Amino acid sequence: MTRLLLLFLFFTATTIAAQETVPSGSPDVKLTAEEQQIHQFFDDYQNATQADSVAEQTDFFDFEELARDVVERSGVAIEPGLQTQLAAAMRAQVERQFEMLDAPWTRHQIAQIDFSRDGAVADVFVRCWSEELGTARELYVLKQIDGKWRICDVSQLSLGVSTVALAAMGLRDTMQSNIVNELAYGMNQLLQSIIECTQGNIYAAMDHIEAVVGHPIAESMQTLRWIISAVTHGAIDPARTIESLEKADAFGESTLLADYLRGEAYSELGRFDVAVQYFRAYLGQFGADADAYHSLGYALENLDRTDEAIEAYRAALEDTPESIANVSALARALPEDRKSELAAFYENLPDPIGAFETLGDTLVYDSDAAGLETLIDATVAIDPDAPYLDYYRAMLDHLHGNHLAAFDALAASLEGMETDSESRTWYEFALCDVARRCDRLNEAYAICVDKSQAMDVLADRTDNDGELLPDAVPPADVDELVDEFLSDHENDFDALMLVGRSMVGREQYDRAREFFVTAMELADDSDQRDEALEQCVYCYVDMDRPLDAYNDLEPKAEVVDMLEYALDDEKLFEEVIDQLREDAPHSLRFQWTTLQEMLENGDHENGLNRVTEVLEHSELPVDETYQRESLQVYRTRFLIGLKRYDDAILAAYEAGEHSRDFLRALIYAAKGDRRKFIAAYDKCLALEGMYNAESFAEADEVPASWLPDPAQQNRTDDNGRFSSYSQVRRVVLLLDEPRRVNAGRVIETAQALGEPLYAIERRQMTAEEDDYVFQANGNCVIMATENCRYFLHSSDGPYLHDADQLAAEIGFQDDLSDRIGKHSAWLAIDIFQWPQRIDQEGAQAIPQSASKRLARFAEYLAGDAATVAIHADTDRATLCDAAFFEKLASDDPMSAFENEVE
Repeated sequence: MTRLLLLFLFFTATTIAAQETVPSGSPDVKLTAEEQQIHQFFDDYQNATQADSVAEQTDFFDFEELARDVVERSGVAIEPGLQTQLAAAMRAQVERQFEMLDAPWTRHQIAQIDFSRDGAVADVFVRCWSEELGTARELYVLKQIDGKWRICDVSQLSLGVSTVALAAMGLRDTMQSNIVNELAYGMNQLLQSIIECTQGNIYAAMDHIEAVVGHPIAESMQTLRWIISAVTHGAIDPARTIESLEKADAFGESTLLADYLRGEAYSELGRFDVAVQYFRAYLGQFGADADAYHSLGYALENLDRTDEAIEAYRAALEDTPESIANVSALARALPEDRKSELAAFYENLPDPIGAFETLGDTLVYDSDAAGLETLIDATVAIDPDAPYLDYYRAMLDHLHGNHLAAFDALAASLEGMETDSESRTWYEFALCDVARRCDRLNEAYAICVDKSQAMDVLADRTDNDGELLPDAVPPADVDELVDEFLSDHENDFDALMLVGRSMVGREQYDRAREFFVTAMELADDSDQRDEALEQCVYCYVDMDRPLDAYNDLEPKAEVVDMLEYALDDEKLFEEVIDQLREDAPHSLRFQWTTLQEMLENGDHENGLNRVTEVLEHSELPVDETYQRESLQVYRTRFLIGLKRYDDAILAAYEAGEHSRDFLRALIYAAKGDRRKFIAAYDKCLALEGMYNAESFAEADEVPASWLPDPAQQNRTDDNGRFSSYSQVRRVVLLLDEPRRVNAGRVIETAQALGEPLYAIERRQMTAEEDDYVFQANGNCVIMATENCRYFLHSSDGPYLHDADQLAAEIGFQDDLSDRIGKHSAWLAIDIFQWPQRIDQEGAQAIPQSASKRLARFAEYLAGDAATVAIHADTDRATLCDAAFFEKLASDDPMSAFENEVE
């Protein structure tokens, strides 16, 4: 019980991602005595956030009162002792959270205070700033307890629910559920995702939220679950962010955070005009926010609305003057004749000298001489001895084309610098970059301590865009430097690889090849050797000599694999394959199809001979266990076909532990021993390895009547794992005319398909409820049947708001691109919950019955309006017709996208 209660604790005072705000109040209003107490309380609390011990911060909370409020609001009766344990656990959990966040307030502002009639409770709207989290605005509930104010609740206004309310709902839903263990798994994954978010581990956070795919979640947590999904996918998968927000809106009231996240997603997708609308909506509803202004400015810049972008960055700095990111963005956006405006905002930073390096690097990278000059002048006015002034002055000379002056200045700085100085690395990099423009290669190389970095930069005669520098040094001078470098690094693998890559950059592929060949000979291990071999192969490809790569390099099998990946011309690769077939007819590359055909045709004797021949003649690496095991599987099955069961048992053992039980089951099936077959069958599936129920269904050795019913198998015993790349979770249909989705149409569709459903209200939904349809906001419907949940959504207008851009992104065939460009509406259907096993992590495969239902509903609801179908998880698109829906409803739904263009 305590473990379940702990699942809800982390939501206390968690700031998930985007910065939250409330309307700002006037700081000049005269305060009452009670208001002064509240102001003093938060002054002290700010100091506590900066203390070495988080215990000083948690002392401002009353966890006994907080736990009491959670239990009371949940309506769940628990023992007093358990409530005491809950309070203690809450303190420990919140302390852990504050330790992970490590985000001390730098300042705060109290916007509003509302007292209860008796003055014992105060609702306080607070805005705070921190270097780690930027600006945040929250609602604190303070209570007078034993004569002292204490925090008893915190509301995340962007989520629209308080900590107490959220925990109470989760406690109530879990305690009243018949599937407590299933809900606990999902809640634990949400908890872990939030923990990773607060620590900035976005990929780890996504792993945990992906682990919830297909699993049930307490109804009170559904909205939060989808918001966390939107946050974690963020810039990594913006389309998934938008999908998650659609579900968050469907399960609860739309949150203000949603506009911000949609803006970020559409900005990542390049739909900047749409992003601007969402950012402005967010700012209009939620007040000033530096991060939102920054994102708005970025989107406006990409629309070439520079003046508006500048105003957005200025608004951000008026609200949060300590935002270095917005000073940097403003510096980049200001046109050359307005760069002087940068100085005032730079000087207004709390620590401008501390920000000098960050801003200077930004302006150097952008080749912004006017901005850099303004920054240097402003810095000198503050501190004439500021660190790195010499470096940025040299960079300013470099940007102005005074390369010799820049070189001399950097050389002078390096002369007095310690050889192990951390800053020496980038001073040397800059020195070499400048030297390429003023014929000082040898002098720069002599000055640098890091000879490899020097060689890498000095040998490169191109700019950041790969274009030849207009005043680059002659190739002969670079060659002279290469000789000196190699004489200093004789028989050095890394040095040879570095020089080889520099030759590739100069398009001297034959010379580069020679260096890579020598590197292969000096390689210390197989990884180094493979690295050099791959570079060699690419050199041959760049010289249009793939057949020479095959003839000159070893081992042939690896060279052919690399050529297959590197070559775009199929005809050239076929020439290589023809040569390989002539030289090595027993190569495994040619055997797999032949062996499978022999097995299917019952040619067991010849098949066994072929496997034996391949094992004797193919040079398999010692560590290539997968290919060896696959050959042993074929050998065993050929022996079964020849009824040499004793030999087959021995061969099955030699095949290895991954295939042993599968093969034993096939042997018993061929011998007619059903009891032993079932035992081996169950043991094989229990391993959850290479083989599943479908593997047995495809094996001719097994009588079909011995296998479990496919429908029952899909519901209860499917040991396959869900994969977004090989299964159909979500389909988006592009339409040439609107097809509205609502509860009535879904119920009508269900009746037509023989699956009667009934409509319910949101309050009636539970994790166990089934066979219903819920009409969410807009054209969104949630459908549940056979322990599966589906989300259906339709919309007028282009999918992701831009048909032409979508066509350019995924429509590489003329007909496909034309249809995408002409679509005027869309309909999406996905399955987001299906039966799972709680004794293992990760999602089980989607049952075939659920996939077929998705296909039938999609076809019925879209009718003949569907023109293109998109597999949302892989962005595969294909023409939509009757044949498509037939394949989508088959046992292999991914075959519907077999003609896709990725």
